[in-house]
Amino acid sequence: MELTKKFKTTTKIMGSTPSLGYAGVLEKYITGGSDKNLLSFADQAKKKNQTIEETLNNILSIFHRDEKGNPIIGSWMMKACLKSTFSKIFNAIKNKNHPKQALWDVAIGLVEPLNINLYNGSLVKKPNGVNTYAMTVKQGNKATSFFKAYEYINAGITGEVTMTFDEDVISEENINYLLDKSGSVGVGAFRERFGKFEWVE
Repeated sequence: MELTKKFKTTTKIMGSTPSLGYAGVLEKYITGGSDKNLLSFADQAKKKNQTIEETLNNILSIFHRDEKGNPIIGSWMMKACLKSTFSKIFNAIKNKNHPKQALWDVAIGLVEPLNINLYNGSLVKKPNGVNTYAMTVKQGNKATSFFKAYEYINAGITGEVTMTFDEDVISEENINYLLDKSGSVGVGAFRERFGKFEWVE
């Protein structure tokens, strides 16, 4: 079964790829001062003998870009969302009508296009900004603190994706259930809080 569906984000969506390798993106932040709060935050996060650019490489997560530099959602990110949803909602041991966990990659086939462009009336050409966080993670009795920053795009953007499913492995009823729940799992970084969406067509 092949389905083409349009989604609309209901929360912010966050960039998830390391900024290392996207020198053009970093250059805009550094030389253009396009986000003074981020540069100030990076200055606080700098370690001894580290430059602002090196700091941003370590702490900033950005959107994947298409060949023109527009932020996109990758097809692999949508597939990861479907896989994560699949693992959360299906249990073939308890419900014989559910597909087996080991077959998720057969059940969920191609997700296209590779670069899913984003729209807010017109093509989204740049993120809305950067959110910065001072974070602490506890592991047993130890607490590690670090700085993190994410590019974001506000809620209300749309995109279109075509997905294929193997109906020999997953029924139409379960495909619809999977899609119904996938928006609450979300795409991109910080999926626990961000990257939520709904199918609108």
